[in-house]
Amino acid sequence: MPNQPSVFWHRKVRDSLGHFREDLTYGFDYEYWLRMLINGFKFYNVHDAYSNYRFHDESLSFPGWGQFYPEWKNVSADYLKRLPAMKRLLAELYWWFVLFPISLVTLPHRGLSYLLGVKRG
Repeated sequence: MPNQPSVFWHRKVRDSLGHFREDLTYGFDYEYWLRMLINGFKFYNVHDAYSNYRFHDESLSFPGWGQFYPEWKNVSADYLKRLPAMKRLLAELYWWFVLFPISLVTLPHRGLSYLLGVKRG
């Protein structure tokens, strides 16, 4: 997922799609990226740093990513059911054979980071 403070888009994206959903607390940016994708907008990666993120007591991310998961899961399920059957199948396969194994492999590192107080996305 893109680092939200470092993402920029042309005004025609906002004019076409509207604003972030205000009913979402943790998944508003994730939902917007999916909305952009489903509406045919393209993403381009620029290999420069435009922002830095600092965890502090009042940041949404401070308590950990576990708070994000339920909202992201609901947003993902909503967009997944909108996909045509073949794309939905490919997305499910990608999850089980690529993303899920990566999450298992990185789990010890992420767990250790949280225990040591180093909170990363």
